[in-house]
Amino acid sequence: MARGLEDESYQRWLAQRDHAPAEWRQDEAFSAVVYLSPEEMSTVAAAVRQALAPYQHREQQTSARPASAQPVALIARLFPLLPERADE
Repeated sequence: MARGLEDESYQRWLAQRDHAPAEWRQDEAFSAVVYLSPEEMSTVAAAVRQALAPYQHREQQTSARPASAQPVALIARLFPLLPERADE
């Protein structure tokens, strides 16, 4: 269900971004396939969480938000790419 809501939100963004204020018309969407060990995957996830930590309080503490701040979706999924069949 969460994936569907994320996809729906992103599709809405793509369809409506031409109507957003000019400074908000870009996005930072990207994806990558990297080769990691399980430990490295955990390290990358921790680094993403650490990078977001300075901003987390703004959801509850609205006075800490800059005037130009808007909610921004960040979706990160780190998972191994398994073969289509388990015996491959």
